[in-house]
Amino acid sequence: MTLRPCFRTIPEAWNAYIEYSHAAESALRSGLAYEINENLLEWTGPGRWKLTLDPAWAGVFSHREKVNILARLKLAELIRIGFIEFATDASIEDSTRALSHLADFCMGRLLSIHLQDAGSSGKPARKQLAVIGLGKLGGLELNFSSDVDLMFVYEKDPDSDGFSQQEFYNRLCEHLARDLMQETPSGKMYRVDLRLRPEGDSGPLARSLGSCESYYAAYGEIWERLSLLKARGSAGDPGVFYEFRNMQQAFCYSRNLLPEAVAEIPHLKERTEKELVGRENLESHVKLGPGGIRDIEFLVQAHQLLHGARYPILQTGQTLKALQAMAQLDFVGKEEAALLRDAYLFWRRLEHRIQILEHRQTHSLPDGGPALEKIARSLDFSSGAALWVEQLRRRRVVRAAYDAFFDPIRKASPVEHAFTFEFCHEPERARRNWENLGGVQEGFHRGKRTEHAFRRLAPALHGRLHTLVRPDLALAQFTGFVQVYGSRSLLFETLAESPKALEVLLAIFDCSRYLGEALKASPEVFEETARGDLDKPYGVGEYRRDLEPMLSTGDKLGSLRLFKRQQMVRLLIRRILQLASLRELQQEYTALADFSLQFVLEHLGSPRLAIIGLGRHGGQELGFGSDLDILMVGENADSASELAKIMGEQTVRGNLFPVDVRLRPYGEGPLSSPVTRYVEYYRDHAQIWEIQALGKARFAAGDTELAGEFFQQVLPVWRERCKFPGLKDDLLRMRTRIEKERCKSGQPALEFKTGAGGVMDVEFALQYWQMQNGIFEPNSYRALELLEKAHPNEAPILRKGYDFLRLVESWLRIDDNMSLSHLPVDVETRTCLARRFGFEALPGFEARLAEVRLGVRKAFDAIFAG
Repeated sequence: MTLRPCFRTIPEAWNAYIEYSHAAESALRSGLAYEINENLLEWTGPGRWKLTLDPAWAGVFSHREKVNILARLKLAELIRIGFIEFATDASIEDSTRALSHLADFCMGRLLSIHLQDAGSSGKPARKQLAVIGLGKLGGLELNFSSDVDLMFVYEKDPDSDGFSQQEFYNRLCEHLARDLMQETPSGKMYRVDLRLRPEGDSGPLARSLGSCESYYAAYGEIWERLSLLKARGSAGDPGVFYEFRNMQQAFCYSRNLLPEAVAEIPHLKERTEKELVGRENLESHVKLGPGGIRDIEFLVQAHQLLHGARYPILQTGQTLKALQAMAQLDFVGKEEAALLRDAYLFWRRLEHRIQILEHRQTHSLPDGGPALEKIARSLDFSSGAALWVEQLRRRRVVRAAYDAFFDPIRKASPVEHAFTFEFCHEPERARRNWENLGGVQEGFHRGKRTEHAFRRLAPALHGRLHTLVRPDLALAQFTGFVQVYGSRSLLFETLAESPKALEVLLAIFDCSRYLGEALKASPEVFEETARGDLDKPYGVGEYRRDLEPMLSTGDKLGSLRLFKRQQMVRLLIRRILQLASLRELQQEYTALADFSLQFVLEHLGSPRLAIIGLGRHGGQELGFGSDLDILMVGENADSASELAKIMGEQTVRGNLFPVDVRLRPYGEGPLSSPVTRYVEYYRDHAQIWEIQALGKARFAAGDTELAGEFFQQVLPVWRERCKFPGLKDDLLRMRTRIEKERCKSGQPALEFKTGAGGVMDVEFALQYWQMQNGIFEPNSYRALELLEKAHPNEAPILRKGYDFLRLVESWLRIDDNMSLSHLPVDVETRTCLARRFGFEALPGFEARLAEVRLGVRKAFDAIFAG
């Protein structure tokens, strides 16, 4: 470094500096002394400061006295840095870096005192705190009278109580901030501004890493992205800051950020100019006035937010480095970048001259008089008037670049659309739900981030509602889901970026009241499910694999119930996206039931029980809302009762699969029986309908040896009983009675399951043929394939009819997760069902259903007649 041309010697420069700087003059009067030689022009740093401080602290036990000594060192170095900038050709970057490192040093030494004072009894045992500098401190751009913008972040100690950790770090940081702002004989070390932390003055002083990540992901606004661009670890644990930095990068440099979010920046600037500067001071404020320092910073930071995710070279807290990167990437022209760089250096040097002169935090250039003349001469201007003209010229240059960038973004920002809801059944209620989504409701404050995110999502959301069968229901359920999700902005941003996720979520709400309520009870289920293997079928092994990570909570049954709910969402998504046929989904759902049974048995200590599935469970044809028809083989009645209780118990996390044990011998008595009792019962006492039900038996879970014994001894009995000469007549009488007695709707045309040509016609025809020929095959689809060889005309009709009727049943069950045997009596609900099958109106669907049922009844009659 060399002296400026206006100074011939260091003493001459020093005297001019003392005459110029009120701070230096006051410091010398307070007793600070300097050797006026070449050493005065040397940059010092933490090593030199430590060598100076440690001997001064040696033997000092008073905390307050240590703070006084540190404050005196800080003031001495502040005067030295000011002199170097005033008297030499040192760059503004060198001086701001030195000032920033000096603040780091002071905070680091104070923090070490407090950590030592906490001692071994401090909680938590491992004190992992990072003091994070924001603003100019974070960017290594501190000036002579800056506040220091700080955040305090700690890493949770898993071995300590969370509340006590929070309390410990809050108290520690409170003491640290108090020391920095304490009045000493050398003045305050620093003014501390903690308002940039999450939740500002209303938030805790210190936050855990996890808490910060959750806050920014959910609630972080554009101004918080701006503040975190300059985040830097100033003191404390570098490992904690490293983790914070990873989180900060994901938040600040988002690939999903659109220009319309950046359009908020000029609004922030305009509000600052109006509220903090005032119209009368705009042309004299070097920081916040038009074309001043903040204009350059905002222009640079807008480019960082928009492009930093794709171009890591932009990820820096230093304004000039970022500006250089912008020029290299051609985001600004080389000439414009040079003009902005020169303007920034001009403003920062002028800001420093003002503060060195005034010895206070000020950014306003005097509008005349001796003070302006003094500042002008220190910067080699011929007069105050010449300096004033130059600063006005710089303003015009910077503001022109600022407006050229932000004006097109502001003009291109989307406006609110006037959405209408005449396509909904209740338009006014739909509009109220829509307004609630956007935050127009009592007790909810809509932040700018949420406003931008909803404005971006709204067209796609409104357009998707048009395509749904029940838009009123879908919108109402979506609104309820949003209200419990916790972060509207994050959810809206995610759905705006992923139209397929929006489509699936709305389809769930459109198809199923039950799953809509389940997602509102556990909003995380949708996100977790959507990340899973949606394109792959699941069996017991896959279910076991995916449940394993959820079992660490200790509440294993609770985890299983939540997992079952999650898998129901997964299966519905597979259905909606047509990633699997209904038959494949039935098999997956049955496997989920089998896995649940097996898991509960293991939870009970793996008692010697074998679970035999009957009905649709046995046939691997379970659907939403199905109970499990089961037999329990073994002599452990207590475990059997406990299993039945656990499977059917309703909890806040939902239930598993209620079991129906009424098909056990006599339908009463112990829930489990030994194999010998089953053999005796089916041989000597079972009625024909019980033999018919046994034809769907399948091993589902539990003891494989017992299950083997069961089938080895019971199946011969089944085949023998199927030879009963009155089989056909008994089955026909039973079918006729069901058709007449189970018409719950009072309208036979609605009875798609038990009515003529319904599901039961397919099942009875198929089971009669199997029993007549001793063919044991629990699965209806595989049995229909076998039937085709014997009845090539009727089997295809039954198979197609079965597919159609089971699909009708599936849509009805999905809605409320209940077993239903007839179509809704309500015409509007039936119309919605018709639309799910692609029919514009109800008559077309009803005609198709009648045609299917007529064909099934004819095939039924033909098989029983054969």
